[in-house]
Amino acid sequence: MLFTKKEKGIIIFIGSFVLLGSFWILLNKIYFKRTPKNVENYNKNIQAYVESENDNTSKIVNNNSTKEAIISEKKVNNEKKEPKTQKNSAKLAKKININTGNIEELKKIPYIGPSKAKKIIIYREKNGKFKTCKEIINVSGIGDKTFEKIRDLIDI
Repeated sequence: MLFTKKEKGIIIFIGSFVLLGSFWILLNKIYFKRTPKNVENYNKNIQAYVESENDNTSKIVNNNSTKEAIISEKKVNNEKKEPKTQKNSAKLAKKININTGNIEELKKIPYIGPSKAKKIIIYREKNGKFKTCKEIINVSGIGDKTFEKIRDLIDI
């Protein structure tokens, strides 16, 4: 006997997983190719994502090419951004009202990007206007440290 019963069982077990893995790869290559309809839906989803992330300020991507959509998304996300430091606070001539500010105004506050600005607006719509500036720490992603950095730049 070349192998014991236990060793044969292990070899069969490993071999079955190798065969199943090969079969799965073959199925993916043959049956799960992207059809033109799937590519079109994929492009629409990318376009919707780019528009939502950039608040309709990004260029609309071409629906005919997935590569162009991905490249456009990367270009929008890789645009040069000013570092969010205390130097930017000098650019604010007046305090930003967090109860009435839109996304563009809220993004002018240092440490507040597009996603946090959206969260502020969603919180405001859900819970009503902020009663105090300190209440902004209830917004997801804004804690005590961020509040301390922006407290002199916001108003209600």
